[in-house]
Amino acid sequence: MRTARNLVNSLFSRTSELLSTLSPTEVVDAFGMVRSIAAVAGCPDAKRMDPRALTDIIELITDALRRTPYGRPLEFEYPLIISVSASNYCPFACSNCYSNAGVTSARSRTHDRLQIFAKVAASKTPFVIVSGGEPLVADGIEDCLKLLLDSGKLVYLSTNALVEKHLGLARQNNGRLSFILPVWGNRKRHNAKRGANSFERVEQNLAVLNAAGLKPHVLVVLSDTDFSVFEDVERLTRSYMIEVVTISRRIDVGRVETAPIKFSQDHWRQLQIWQRKLQRRVGLVACDLPEMHGQKSSGPMQRMLGLPRHEGCSAGNWMMHIDDAGQGYPCFSFEGQRDQSVASELSIVEQWKKIRTLRSHFPVGALCVAEHSMRPKGVTT
Repeated sequence: MRTARNLVNSLFSRTSELLSTLSPTEVVDAFGMVRSIAAVAGCPDAKRMDPRALTDIIELITDALRRTPYGRPLEFEYPLIISVSASNYCPFACSNCYSNAGVTSARSRTHDRLQIFAKVAASKTPFVIVSGGEPLVADGIEDCLKLLLDSGKLVYLSTNALVEKHLGLARQNNGRLSFILPVWGNRKRHNAKRGANSFERVEQNLAVLNAAGLKPHVLVVLSDTDFSVFEDVERLTRSYMIEVVTISRRIDVGRVETAPIKFSQDHWRQLQIWQRKLQRRVGLVACDLPEMHGQKSSGPMQRMLGLPRHEGCSAGNWMMHIDDAGQGYPCFSFEGQRDQSVASELSIVEQWKKIRTLRSHFPVGALCVAEHSMRPKGVTT
């Protein structure tokens, strides 16, 4: 197996050296060589990605293979994914929000926001998730998004607002700018958490985006083991075109509902049934629950390359977060925790190095490093 790893390292290294001479079509073909490894790191399908982002992924993974000892998790020189808070202001005041954002938060200045987005755009990170606060009410947000898109990034924007004003930019960048529409329970529970008519805004956004020929992502966030949310989500998949449904769970940080979610074997079976039902109507159903990581077996490519099965969350492993002041964190749920922040004046690579150091202090395999590090003493799960 080590011999196979050495051969693959040599092949990928040669490919990496040739990237600057390859045509866009050849870059796509080269990406096919590392697609299965990219999947290990949580890399989504990149069928319509900019060749620059494809090149960055190939270089990121080939470098990680060279630097990582056999049998160890991949060590990335820079993050595969960066999430960015576009603003610390949000007009919705969702009762379930664990962000520092709110209606009383000060709005960031447009110039400062542009500088932060320009810094992310200049990095080699191929995937960027834009959130908030509410990003679509941030002044100059389209200019910020254009900085990312013009640099070849694949951008996901999570919103609870109406998207109609931004359809032009979305159409111009179809496949590279995707809207994420979060759903926090069935219609009644979602509206109770996210504000009156919030679920109806999700439906309105789906209709508007579909009319423009766009298929958004739906993020299902489980607050507990009430799976009635999937009945309404299945209705959405029957009525609208949806590219991806991602199933996640809430994080027990800064919340009123702090009891950990306990999934039984019966709950896992129910989730699998709902996944199969939803897969009939959408391009991809991804179950991104940290409790499931230990249940997934390593693929043949992973075993051949000596890459262990991933356990624990992605924070500080291949993902980092930047708040609206430019400070870096292992993930968005650390915002406001000074002892977990990294100075804004550092470059992305320098911030990432410090975040990797912070991550090394957390338990190996922690399902959620934020929950572990911010849990009151004496509280266990």
